[in-house]
Amino acid sequence: MCDGQVEFTKWGKGVKEMYIEGWKVDNTMVSILCDCCLFLDDLVHLQLWNVGLSPLALCTLASVLPRFQCLNSLILDANPLGDANVAPLIDPDNSKLETLSLRFCQLGDINAQALGRALGTTNKWNSKLLTLNLSNNRITDEGVRHLARGLMTNRTLLVLNLAANDIGDDGAAALAQVLSYFALDHQQDQVVAPKGQVQKTPGLKRLVVHRNAVPADNKVLLQLQHYMRLRDPLHKSPLISLNRNNIPPCAMPPIYV
Repeated sequence: MCDGQVEFTKWGKGVKEMYIEGWKVDNTMVSILCDCCLFLDDLVHLQLWNVGLSPLALCTLASVLPRFQCLNSLILDANPLGDANVAPLIDPDNSKLETLSLRFCQLGDINAQALGRALGTTNKWNSKLLTLNLSNNRITDEGVRHLARGLMTNRTLLVLNLAANDIGDDGAAALAQVLSYFALDHQQDQVVAPKGQVQKTPGLKRLVVHRNAVPADNKVLLQLQHYMRLRDPLHKSPLISLNRNNIPPCAMPPIYV
């Protein structure tokens, strides 16, 4: 076993990305894969696309992630995770991920609530994650409200993709409230601001909400567009995508859509 580990270390030197697509990966295979990848000191990106991850395999993966030296990008698109708990992937205490994509994973409001808590509470918040892609899931207004609460104390996340969910007027209003100026209450003051100050909203720079239940000409969405325009450092164009064609490709920051 020792010889095999040495050989794998030599073979894996310099490997920065790993892609597994369309294969069935059960819990045993995830365990073996993680054990092998731990020897890849330069691995920064891991993609497990449509591999049929089970809740147990997801739990195994989440428990091993903190042991990776450099891994900061994880793509788990098209795995039927449903209500399997994905929040440990971005646990504020030990997660190193900067990019997490969970497209087409059948996630609902239960996971949105857990992810919202992982993004930020009055006690702790995730200070690493920059991009979170939750497009093409089953998140409704209730789930968005929990995500919005997480954003109130998270100053790190820059890109949030909620396209093609079941978000309506109430969900859009919750996002608009957290993305506007707001006065923090006492507990929130302890976390992010000197007491009594009015804080600017979270660090979010790009919000993607097209193809939801709320119509594109909705008044609240127009407010969101205005708020996101204010966040643009160049003050040129809004960074909220109501329609894929509204923003020239060259003006759109990198994002998995």
